[in-house]
Amino acid sequence: YGGRGRVYGSGGTNEPYGYLENPRHLGSGGGSYNGYGGNGGGRAWITAGNCIVDGVISADGGDGSGGSSGSGGALLFDVGSLSGTGSIGAVGGSSYVGAGGGRIAIYYDNRSFPEANIIAQGGIGTESRYGSAGTIYLKNNALSNGDLIIDNGNQVTSLESPLKTELKSFRNVQIRDRGTLHLKTGDLVSVSIEEPILLAGNVSFRLGSGVELTLDNAIGFDVIGQNGSV
Repeated sequence: YGGRGRVYGSGGTNEPYGYLENPRHLGSGGGSYNGYGGNGGGRAWITAGNCIVDGVISADGGDGSGGSSGSGGALLFDVGSLSGTGSIGAVGGSSYVGAGGGRIAIYYDNRSFPEANIIAQGGIGTESRYGSAGTIYLKNNALSNGDLIIDNGNQVTSLESPLKTELKSFRNVQIRDRGTLHLKTGDLVSVSIEEPILLAGNVSFRLGSGVELTLDNAIGFDVIGQNGSV
């Protein structure tokens, strides 16, 4: 859905779809091979003045058994405040092959909920057939632009997560823990980012031919690399 899934044997998977700022699609189900494929993740839209998450809100994809797994689904929050110590996830399902992560977008006035507890990584597959990360978009309503996070939970994958959006600018972009991001024509023509791009933890960032990237930061750096990322 937001990231790419793996294939067991020949054939292909669905292209990632939908826009990162407006998660509203169900995840894709996995195909069967020698058993059954996992279901795609569900979707939820939560609107509240005060949202406290001490449990689990999940749109994870289903695991397959002898087949492919389902991609993560969609979670959209439109809240005044977001707090708690639980987890929010749209993780790809796991099987012989891992599915792509889903999409999470959170629009808020105040947030103390830990960023580390918001997860949209790809699913786990045997022999390192991991899916790629979905998207996490965090938007403070008081600011003009929001933050994009691509984080694959330190799971190695050669698959790239495309940037599918109707947005023209972001406050910052973080690619973390084996995350991969590809900006390519067909998905967008141009995008601007206010702050330096953060690359942390053996990640991949690829700017395709014909895509214009503008970095508007004022601190002198365009990219900040950590943990062997550059």
